[in-house]
Amino acid sequence: MKRVLTYVMTGILLAIVLLAGVLGQTQGPGKKSGLPQDGMRTEVTKSDFTKLRFIRSTQLLTFGVALGQSVETAREEVQKAGLTWEIPTNPSAVIVVGNASGTALFGVNTEDGVITRVVWYAGLGPYLAGKSGRIVDFHVLDPDSPLRLRLLGREDSRDKQGLGNSGKIVTYSYDKEGLRVLGIYPNSDPNDPTATLLIHLVAPAKPR
Repeated sequence: MKRVLTYVMTGILLAIVLLAGVLGQTQGPGKKSGLPQDGMRTEVTKSDFTKLRFIRSTQLLTFGVALGQSVETAREEVQKAGLTWEIPTNPSAVIVVGNASGTALFGVNTEDGVITRVVWYAGLGPYLAGKSGRIVDFHVLDPDSPLRLRLLGREDSRDKQGLGNSGKIVTYSYDKEGLRVLGIYPNSDPNDPTATLLIHLVAPAKPR
């Protein structure tokens, strides 16, 4: 009788351990329910990608378009979303995707028929889910920007290059995530209305 009770208790304990393991894999430490699990692709217009535990550019979909995707598949996704696909005359230039009002939302660079870079424009902001839409707020370009740090964390590197006579390009690089935050200033005035903010999705750096 004691042996039977021992087997029963052991079985119950094992079931509890297994159940805990399953719940841990489903929720994950620090994960919020309802968010896509790490390793799965996340459509940024439906889920706030900044809430993911680990951000990887290769796992982000922008209206169904992703890095490494074939150009044909990307174009089909864009058309399915009711957006426009503007093919440039220069094959090396960015293919611009816009809405029915003519607002540029994002662009893609291609090489050998494959998407190699996705570029988010300010026009994409209203379409990004949750608070991630603030990623195209110009405040993210401030040095040590609280907004940028809250959304993406601390950058791996910061770079400033000259542009023309008095302009500059400021880049905050997130190598492991495969993200770059760029501010393009045609002149020395940081409040110049012609300044441009871009978010580049590129291949993440390989682990060393």
